[in-house]
Amino acid sequence: VKSENWKKDTFQLTQFSQKIVLKFINVMKDHNNGISLQESLSHDSIIDCCYVAHYLQATEILNNITNVIQSSIDCHNCTSICILADELHLPSLRQAAMKHVMASLDKIQQDEEVWNDIPSNLRNHIILLRNATKSSIIGRGQTKEVIFSSSAEFLAIFHDTLSCHKERLRDAKQRQEEIIQERMQ
Repeated sequence: VKSENWKKDTFQLTQFSQKIVLKFINVMKDHNNGISLQESLSHDSIIDCCYVAHYLQATEILNNITNVIQSSIDCHNCTSICILADELHLPSLRQAAMKHVMASLDKIQQDEEVWNDIPSNLRNHIILLRNATKSSIIGRGQTKEVIFSSSAEFLAIFHDTLSCHKERLRDAKQRQEEIIQERMQ
């Protein structure tokens, strides 16, 4: 694909099929003409166009594609979307997919074919998040909503929780000292 200044800028898109590159170009044209992504993208090309948009750093189109993918997450595709989001480093898409994975984890685990198709590191991550969510330390025993989607987020929330508890303990000790002083007077 050549840009308007074709003598300087050239993009090598050899890892994508010609059909997908042409589809992406049409999506860009449609986008510039005010046609919505849902109208110009078919279900069978949305993931491939997502890869092309990511590769070309077409942020606006990538965000629109991500929104469409996010709105179509269900229990059949949530693990695949989670893998896609990890691969392309799309945190909002990953969080939405992980939320759905956690909500339908029992159903996913019951379908051995789907569960076994998930890479082992993602399976371990899912189980870790489920256990952390159910823990009384951070998740406060909740089971319906994921409040973090990565171990880094878990550690950050854990740190904040500990800091909050330390502050509350310090305030309680201070108040206790004040009460003791008042009683002694």
